[in-house]
Amino acid sequence: MSHTPLQEPPTGPDFQPGEIASALDQLGAPPSPASGDAPPPVTPTLVRWSELLGAIPTQQRLKPITEFSRAIHEGVIQAATIIEEFSLPYVDANGEELDFEGHEELILDTPQVHAWLAQQTTESTYALIRGGGPVQVTEEQIMKGELDFARLAAIRRMAATQNLPERTVTAAASARKPKPKPKRKATSNTSSKADQKSGTARSEKAPKDTPTTSK
Repeated sequence: MSHTPLQEPPTGPDFQPGEIASALDQLGAPPSPASGDAPPPVTPTLVRWSELLGAIPTQQRLKPITEFSRAIHEGVIQAATIIEEFSLPYVDANGEELDFEGHEELILDTPQVHAWLAQQTTESTYALIRGGGPVQVTEEQIMKGELDFARLAAIRRMAATQNLPERTVTAAASARKPKPKPKRKATSNTSSKADQKSGTARSEKAPKDTPTTSK
């Protein structure tokens, strides 16, 4: 059985880019697979939960840890638990560093998983700012839209309200309330009228044992 020799693609100063298609045709097409050969199965890309969580900074692991089960329940993450365990540090909402210990999971690596992780890491930042944790917000993060300015301003306002002195808050609250009108005491009027009646009665009655001086 004879084979047609392959020709070298044309080169040189006279070669034009439009001749690429004809040059490829001359090289010949790759051999097609036999009809009995089935294509190899597509193996899904799996990644460990510890690897995904370990790639996130320690200060941003709070929400991915606390919201992981909810994401599995809602179908955002497809995971299978395996026998291994792992431990990683994270920072809680109060700014305290703790250790997270859990079973290892094999997760189907999808763009949806990575989008969920990006959202939860941002939520971790908001949670730490709200709790007064050690978070440094830069101007670049706000200008690029990585952190929402309106949300940061709302958290700042809440913190300022909590830090106000108690008497200042009480005074501001009392200033908004109308002052009640003073009530008159009825006992003073009653007693004065009683005194007037008793005094008049004594002046109208003459004593019986008063001596007479006309005799």
